Amino acid sequence: MVKNKIIVLVPCHNDYNSLKSIIIKLNKRFKVVVVDDHSSDNTPLLKREKIHYIRNSKQQGYEQSLINGFKFIIKYFKNARYIVTFDADGEHSIRDLLKIQNKINNSKIDLLIGNRDRKNRIIEIIFSYYFNNFFKVKDPFSGLRAIKILKLSKIINKLSNDKYLVDIIFYFLKNKYSIHNINVNSKKRMGKSKVGGLISVYIKMTKIFIYFLNKN
Repeated sequence: MVKNKIIVLVPCHNDYNSLKSIIIKLNKRFKVVVVDDHSSDNTPLLKREKIHYIRNSKQQGYEQSLINGFKFIIKYFKNARYIVTFDADGEHSIRDLLKIQNKINNSKIDLLIGNRDRKNRIIEIIFSYYFNNFFKVKDPFSGLRAIKILKLSKIINKLSNDKYLVDIIFYFLKNKYSIHNINVNSKKRMGKSKVGGLISVYIKMTKIFIYFLNKN
């Protein structure tokens, strides 16, 4: 699969120290789109690199940054086949990204989800257990995913920004799109989580649980 068939989408907020080295490695193999969620550090300096850089006019959060990136890629990368979401905090590895590239190359996979060997919260382990039992999805909260653009474009305007984009999984299941898992290594992130504090996390998890019940 040639370089421009996969677009690596990296949402970030004040991740300059970790992201600058990640960008150098990504640029060797992939087209990269960075969505800067109104960072206050040196993240705008990344515009000097050979990347596509988008900056939110105000802080909008992790999920909305991804949605903004999805829409940008769908609009401007007409020949691309997959978007691979990749975190800026150092949790994901280039080696696992290459595993994903090999897995989706010449395949009919619509959504490939990286199953982390280490989850960050107990509640993620619990939800992962139920998602695996009901839907054969091992890690619904993984930020490392390969999404077929053709299928994503059909649901892009339905996505919400308050459920960690787990609704992508439900839309793909509803439409009988193929979903696969791949085991990946999860390194300790640099800095704080970008998905919100403890209260915010549990509010979103409650919404996901209600959403989950309504789908079953």
